[in-house]
Amino acid sequence: MQVFRVIALVANLVSVARAFKYAVVLDCGSRGTRLHVFRRSVDGSIEDILPQPLKIVPGLSTFADHPHGVVEYLLPLLKFAGSVVPAEAHSHDPDSAARGLGGDASAFTEVFLMGTGGMRQLTQAQEDAVLDAAVNGLNDRRSAGPHDSGHGQPFLLKRHQAVTLSGAAEVCALSIKR
Repeated sequence: MQVFRVIALVANLVSVARAFKYAVVLDCGSRGTRLHVFRRSVDGSIEDILPQPLKIVPGLSTFADHPHGVVEYLLPLLKFAGSVVPAEAHSHDPDSAARGLGGDASAFTEVFLMGTGGMRQLTQAQEDAVLDAAVNGLNDRRSAGPHDSGHGQPFLLKRHQAVTLSGAAEVCALSIKR
């Protein structure tokens, strides 16, 4: 059954990768969270546009007993990503972009929060509390637009894209990343 989950996750990432212009990935390990920002080129290749991942500590799992703290922890990473991704690609929705509500339909950004080892050590209730707090809190802190006071972040984090990877899925993701 675990193999099918890994295959489904990889298939989902590949299908999303064909659609986005940018992807913001929060790689949430046991000792810290690393930010990656990927750009899809015209030829379809994907490159990490940061010279090296931006890392914050401690790990995401340390918020198990106070999940509300995860928002202030992750917010600087998404703000930084917003400064790297062009404003016209901040839209998360290619349909709204096509309607003129967020840039052109091919320039949008997907956000992925991927917990690993530390998150796997939590109970299901703790894991859900941390991920739900991250999604709800970060979406509550979305920017109002280009004239925002700087207290928000520009991206939508979808709950189904905030996950804890199994060990097998993590190995698969690592092999894709290299």
